[in-house]
Order: sequence, then structure tokens, then C-alpha cells
Amino acid sequence: MSTATQKIKKAEHIKKAAKKDAILKEVEGLELLGEVLTWVPGNKRTYTEILHAMKAEGLDEKAAKELTHVSAFTRACAKLSEERIINIVRRDSDLIVFQFTKQSLKDSNEEKKEWDFKKETFVRLETATGTISCKKDEIREQAQTELNRCMEARTGNDITNIVETLFCGEMDDLIHMDSGVYFVPAHHREFIGKIDRFLRRLGGRVNRFPVPKGTQVGELSVQEGIT
Repeated sequence: MSTATQKIKKAEHIKKAAKKDAILKEVEGLELLGEVLTWVPGNKRTYTEILHAMKAEGLDEKAAKELTHVSAFTRACAKLSEERIINIVRRDSDLIVFQFTKQSLKDSNEEKKEWDFKKETFVRLETATGTISCKKDEIREQAQTELNRCMEARTGNDITNIVETLFCGEMDDLIHMDSGVYFVPAHHREFIGKIDRFLRRLGGRVNRFPVPKGTQVGELSVQEGIT
């Protein structure tokens, strides 16, 4: 990059920063009705990382529920079913039996190709302990490894569910404006700060858009949202 180009980019950066500072100064002196919020949940994280982030911000860790072994195995099936079909053949209070069926294309002639299905094995899941048993050691080890991984792994949707649970537990005046968009009254600013710091620890953030008092458009939007 040439020196001239670097100078231009630096000047543009300074200009944008100045505009941002000017906007923030205008907002700082205003009395607020509240804030419109959206958030980015961050990257995939482990259950342990999420609990540590919640504890660091003083948030209720009960909002981050552990997965049951059944739920985790359902997620594991997404990986395990790449070359097979998985069906439940028996379900008791403490045991679920799955049939693994191998699928493959028969015949080299495209016009005569058809899917062939062959029972591979049965996999048994003890729902209380998460223990998997199977006559084929390779499949048993693969299924147990994937189940253990899914017990700890959490997605962006999981993190979003935690945030929504925290909101509902803390606020009885939260207003759902649209999909993933909320209006939060001004007296919850400290709590929103905790949520923001929690998400930033996980690689996400809260996007906060202040709504000042005394603006006809802002107050009308809030009223319509409440209605």
C-alpha cells in the first residue's frame, strides 16, 4: 500500500471516529425512554465457557441449562447419520434403542441405480447416564465420542436462548418489537450492560440504540410497540 493511500485511509478513519464521537456526545446528555436492542450471540462455545462468563458478570447460571443425554444424542445424530439412517425402535423410561441402517447406491449404470438399505446395528442409549452400548465397537466409540462432544458444545442459538431467559427472568416490562428486536426501559441499563459484557466474553455483543425522551417519533414507536 502506497504512502498516499495510507494517508487517505487514515484521514477517513479519523473523520468517521469524529462523527461517532459527536453522535455519542449528543446522546449522553439526553434523558432516555429506553433502548432498542439486538444482539450477536458470538461463536460456538462450550457449556463451561458460558458458565464462567455468566459467573464473571453475576448472571443467574440457572438460565444456562444442561442438555439431557437424549437432546445431546439427537444433535449427535446429525453427524452420525451422514452415511446412514437412524430410527428409534424402542423407547423406555431409562433406555432408547436406535437402529442404524446403512444406505448406499447400487449398480454402476446411472439408469438402474437405486438406494440399497441394510441394517447395520442397534445402538442403545441409557438416558440417565449417557452410556452407549453397541455390538460394533467402532460405532459405539464414534457414537459415545459424538454424544460427549454435544453434551458440552453450545451454538449461537443456545446462547440466544440463554439471553432471552435472562431477560424474561429480570424484566416484566420487556417489549418484543420484532424478531430479535426488543425495547428495554431505561431503568434496566445496568442489567443490559451485564448482558453486553457477558456476550463480549463469548465473542458477541449487544447493539444498543438509545431512544431519548421528548422525540415524537421515538415516543410514538414505543407506544405502538407496547400496544
